[in-house]
Amino acid sequence: MTHSFQKGDLVSVLNEAIKGSIVDIQSDQIMILDEDGFERVYQAKELVLRDRDSLLNSGKLIRKDFVKKKTRQIKKTKTPTTVVDLHYKNKHADTTPILSEQIAQFTYHLNQAIRSKQKSIVFIHGVGTGVLRKKIETILHKRGLSYADAPYYLYGYGAIEIFF
Repeated sequence: MTHSFQKGDLVSVLNEAIKGSIVDIQSDQIMILDEDGFERVYQAKELVLRDRDSLLNSGKLIRKDFVKKKTRQIKKTKTPTTVVDLHYKNKHADTTPILSEQIAQFTYHLNQAIRSKQKSIVFIHGVGTGVLRKKIETILHKRGLSYADAPYYLYGYGAIEIFF
């Protein structure tokens, strides 16, 4: 059974754990925006329309015809992600005091994010030689915190996102 896909359709990729929504269709080439924010191109035969009923049950999709006229407002308490730029732009300065200042700033903002119960925080460390990133990763391993590269489409290379 072939499906006529449309922009906005929610799809899964066959034989891969990738889900997303269709953003562009060119003949048999379909571009999707995956759940991580990356655009990917597939042939139509590689995609399958996602089951909207299971999405409804998971709370990821709400159909307008299911919404009651009198709904109770739920106050969201999610604190937005903080972004802290740690990288130093002057390459000719003595790097030892700069690195210790960057680590001090990292520790301060990390502790603030934990205290304010944020879901995540992004630190921009820059690309460079990787010294600052390695120090940050060492601290995160010692604290048992999970992290990943921050979304490239928002921060480029040289940023890390920490999840609480």
